[in-house]
Amino acid sequence: MVEKYTPPYPLLTGTVSKELRDGLVVIDQATGKVDPTRLFLYCRRLIDQRNYEHKPEAVEACVREYNDTGRVVYVMDDATLFVPTYNLAANAIRKGQPAFLYEFEYDGIGAAWNRPPMSTPENSPRHSQELMYLFGQAAGTLTEKDRRIQYLFSEIFANFINHGNPNGIETHGFEPLSESWMNFFKADFPPNSSDTSHFVGNTPNYHRRAVEFWNERMPQ
Repeated sequence: MVEKYTPPYPLLTGTVSKELRDGLVVIDQATGKVDPTRLFLYCRRLIDQRNYEHKPEAVEACVREYNDTGRVVYVMDDATLFVPTYNLAANAIRKGQPAFLYEFEYDGIGAAWNRPPMSTPENSPRHSQELMYLFGQAAGTLTEKDRRIQYLFSEIFANFINHGNPNGIETHGFEPLSESWMNFFKADFPPNSSDTSHFVGNTPNYHRRAVEFWNERMPQ
């Protein structure tokens, strides 16, 4: 399916780091641990949606991989967002097209997003919140830092639309995807720093564990 829809021209694609976090429902709030029954049912529902020949083995592999409170939160995001996004970009470069992969990771959104639930570093950036910095969608009270992100993040898309390349005057170092490096452009400011002049930029290992599990180790 990915191969069918890979465009015959340069590609810019990406995700936000905390997307939907739908797997939270698998964690028992009373104990703070993964509920084995919920995990099995969740994995079975997820695998049932996919055209796998070896479904029992796939469910078992899913349960083993995501029997962890940190991992299980992203089980749906891995399968339906992170891995397909990577595969789209990887398939483009295999066809000789430049592909640029990003992840929006800025977690200080706070009051800049005016829709519930309240944005905290624990739950943001979540699905579609980056659109506020591109189009003003659900924009609340923006700080100077928010406006700086708005400028830098918008420049990536403006450059790509105009030139087929996201690099520009202030957003540079955005390298095309390398399958060995699995690199992506991290749209966030350097950690533990007041520097807002640039994003972190080129970073290795875009969701490597998830990509390798769903593409290579998952029985299909």
